[in-house]
Amino acid sequence: MPEFYEVVHAKIRGCAEEEMLSRRPALEAGVRQKLPGLLDIRLIRLDEGTYLDVLRWESRDAADAATELFAEVPEAGEIHGFLPEGLAHHRGEVAGG
Repeated sequence: MPEFYEVVHAKIRGCAEEEMLSRRPALEAGVRQKLPGLLDIRLIRLDEGTYLDVLRWESRDAADAATELFAEVPEAGEIHGFLPEGLAHHRGEVAGG
């Protein structure tokens, strides 16, 4: 199965950028530990100040299963608490691989 990606484009809540960046490593570690099939998670700050949250999964099935577990992972909820204004959410497989 090809790797599967989720990309969330979002704005940071209010003045929470510094807090989010300081807590992000611990939150990511919790998400990695509790969501099987998650290969990588990256936060990318775009030039205009918004962020891309990029999650790389071993397969679409792993990403779909994680969607059901997501509510049970406190760290996942905390991450998304910092990114309340979702601009876009994209999902897809690696092409040609």
